[in-house]
Amino acid sequence: MVLPDRRTLLVLASLIAAMTVTAGVLMLLEPGPVAPVTGGIYLTSIDHAGQARDTLFATSPAPQASRWGAIVIHHSDSDSGSAKSIGQFHEKIGIKGGLGYHFVIGNGKGAPDGQVEVGYRWRHQLSGVHASGSDGNWYNRYAIAICLVGDGNKEEPTAAQMRELCWLVQQLQARFHLPASRVFLHSDIAQTNSPGQLFPVANFRQQLLQIPEAR
Repeated sequence: MVLPDRRTLLVLASLIAAMTVTAGVLMLLEPGPVAPVTGGIYLTSIDHAGQARDTLFATSPAPQASRWGAIVIHHSDSDSGSAKSIGQFHEKIGIKGGLGYHFVIGNGKGAPDGQVEVGYRWRHQLSGVHASGSDGNWYNRYAIAICLVGDGNKEEPTAAQMRELCWLVQQLQARFHLPASRVFLHSDIAQTNSPGQLFPVANFRQQLLQIPEAR
């Protein structure tokens, strides 16, 4: 039997090494598992003391500038709640995947006051299920949905909720270049009073970034 010479062995070793590296790269490039659309709700709390902005936009896939064209503010129409409980309710009434909002901001009853919870629809840049009205399909597909826990017809959002709401909306406005005219209350686009008659509209509008309209 003729044994391969030293040069042949080196070529074979190099080929095997290259194939191993290639396989490793392909494994890294293969998309990882996505949070299940039904069942569990995947949440992250944003803490201003940490890397809040980085956490907000650490999505998979990465957020695209052309993906989002508006922001819509809602309330949960309940005294208490959290992203998890709202998600369970949404799933119960037939919303596939549960939580129809992208973000939920707690009021201290069910979730910490002012805590921003990030739903899986935002983490995976998916359309929401939150808007009604004749243009609801467009807003569900292209608008970022933020829900304040609470009944805005009984009491105003807490100071912590409004602080975090304004911070969150400003971050989204800046990232996606959304002018104040593209930030809506649900009642602006549909026959509903959400986020409630006691929502401080004037103060909220004053906090929005004055980004020029795109031409």
